Amino acid sequence: MAIDPDLKLDRQLAASMPRAWSAFFGRFGRLTAVQRAAIPVISQGRDILLCSATASGKTEAVCAPLVERNIDRITPWKILYVTPTRALVNDLYGRLADALKELGLTVARRTGDHHDMACERAQVILTTPESFDSLLCRGKTAHGHILADTVAIVLDEIHLLYGSARGEQVRWLLQRLRKLKKQAREKGWCRSQAIQVVGLSATINNPELVLEAFIPGGQPVVVKGKREIECIASPQEPKRLIDSLLTYIAKEPQKEKILVFCNARKDVDYLAYTMREELTHHGYEILAHHGSLSQHIREQAEEIARKSDAVIIFATSTLELGIDIGDIDLVVLNGPAPNVSDLLQRIGRGNRRTNKTRVLFCASNEKDALINSAMLEAARYGFLGDNVPGPHYAVARQQVASYIFQSPKGYRSLEKIQSLINECVPGQPLQGLLDTLVTESELVNDHGRIKLGRFWLDRMGTGFIHSNIEDKGGYQVVDATTGERIASGVRYSQGKGLKTGGKKLQVQGIESNRLLVTKQKKAQEEASWGYVGFEGPDSSNQAQALRYFLDIPDDVWPIVQTENETYVFHFGGRRTKILINMLAKQAGRQANLQIAECNDIYLRFPGLVSEKPDWLTKISATALHQDIVENLSSLENKLSRPAANKKLPLKARIDEVKGWLGVEREVERVNRRYWEAWDLVSALRVLTS
Repeated sequence: MAIDPDLKLDRQLAASMPRAWSAFFGRFGRLTAVQRAAIPVISQGRDILLCSATASGKTEAVCAPLVERNIDRITPWKILYVTPTRALVNDLYGRLADALKELGLTVARRTGDHHDMACERAQVILTTPESFDSLLCRGKTAHGHILADTVAIVLDEIHLLYGSARGEQVRWLLQRLRKLKKQAREKGWCRSQAIQVVGLSATINNPELVLEAFIPGGQPVVVKGKREIECIASPQEPKRLIDSLLTYIAKEPQKEKILVFCNARKDVDYLAYTMREELTHHGYEILAHHGSLSQHIREQAEEIARKSDAVIIFATSTLELGIDIGDIDLVVLNGPAPNVSDLLQRIGRGNRRTNKTRVLFCASNEKDALINSAMLEAARYGFLGDNVPGPHYAVARQQVASYIFQSPKGYRSLEKIQSLINECVPGQPLQGLLDTLVTESELVNDHGRIKLGRFWLDRMGTGFIHSNIEDKGGYQVVDATTGERIASGVRYSQGKGLKTGGKKLQVQGIESNRLLVTKQKKAQEEASWGYVGFEGPDSSNQAQALRYFLDIPDDVWPIVQTENETYVFHFGGRRTKILINMLAKQAGRQANLQIAECNDIYLRFPGLVSEKPDWLTKISATALHQDIVENLSSLENKLSRPAANKKLPLKARIDEVKGWLGVEREVERVNRRYWEAWDLVSALRVLTS
């Protein structure tokens, strides 16, 4: 009888990892497809980007061979495991601690919440980008540096870092770690300056771009495979969440663990509060989880969710990640996910022990129902869109300050800093950055020795010097009796009634930036409040998914006409919308009179228009340059660029806006697309409602 080839390979890999196998896979006995693909390549010491669906076993696929490769080293060694959030660090700690302890190894956490004293002697350090930055700056020891013996670095959930300021920070930190390793080798702190880099990602459309950003020279290891998506009801019909969830629970004989994803923090608060009484009557515990709630409240919700089998958790994207809250029986989407990748992350949280995930799509109107259907089909067939992010030049400002802070001398030479800038951002887009920062008094040039100015010196003790997360202010909500922080980033103007975290609170007063509250005992008029810093999701990927779902060729802009209006569907998202508005303004009064509306999906013209106007037929990227310069601040706001960009040289700001607009690419697309009357009139009209 022939042996199953997968079983044969599992036995071979088990034999190749005599120490790590039992600790990491002993309770499973068999490997997943991801583990079979990744372990041999990592065991050979290669740099890779491992891409596969959620809940496929990527963490063990990486950690086991890395530990096996290094466990017999005579000299000290470390694996640095970088993940996007503190919650994920805590989750990974729970997953890895026992396996590593069985091997006689130590794991430590280094985050804003955990400063484990074991970091110096630990073999595995779990950290976030900000604490990785802090470790580089503050890791000097009597015998060298905490990170001098780093042999491998794991970049977890790398798709969430790619295209973000925190991801750009990680790129710089990797280069700084390589510089530190080179110095450590020269000073005899370690024997080798080699670092193996492994990235973990959910399925992505552009692994080559991610590799280029974080792991140049590495190889992609893509393990295809998807779980079946079972829809509880048709996503094509509008279904309001409250009615749909209550109907589902009434029909379901057994209690379940249900995770409800919302696109806004205030929706989480509203639904958790509004549905609490009735859902509690049905025997469910109700929880809220979003980024503005305090760490204590979020961790308490995670703990309750892990232990309870009858719980409904209302959450934003904070629970898209692999935080362990137990096996979810049903994922509910309150409105379309911002993009297909987020959709895959969200539905991937459900039924992780099976090859099927159960989903209930909810939508308040026909338009959102159509977008839900489009996103679902794109997810099922692997269409992820082609949105390419622009640069994050303001990170250079923070990284230069952090790099100077890292120096025991308290300064760096101008040449050394400029060398780091050129290595991380080649091509001189940041030419003049140091001069600008000196002019702004953020840095001091003391005869070629670059020191920190007062701006950064004041932030050294707070941790701000290690972060690229923009603080947009707002009040902290604090329990007036206990002093416990409930939430942060709250915008408040007047009124008494406040519902955050799904609980009813009463505002008692304001002290500095603290909103003092107590539990509300009697009905109070709802206060005027919200959360700061939420720009709203960029729906560009939704627009691309709609084009894919409606099977509209890439070079066509469909036209739908009513009695007195014309709709032209560009499906280009935010970038195309901004570009069209710029072109209309450039064309002058005639074009402005023609356009009644331009959003992420379509153009609306008064009257009957059947031909593409002249100002949309022959567009020049060069001609747009002056418009970008003249409207730079406005465009930065529309593209959600950080306030820190104002401290950059003008050329860098212009280049960044051009990059996020994708000017060359978008101009080429608009030029070559033609207008055509389309048959799917009913479907397209839904999008105009």
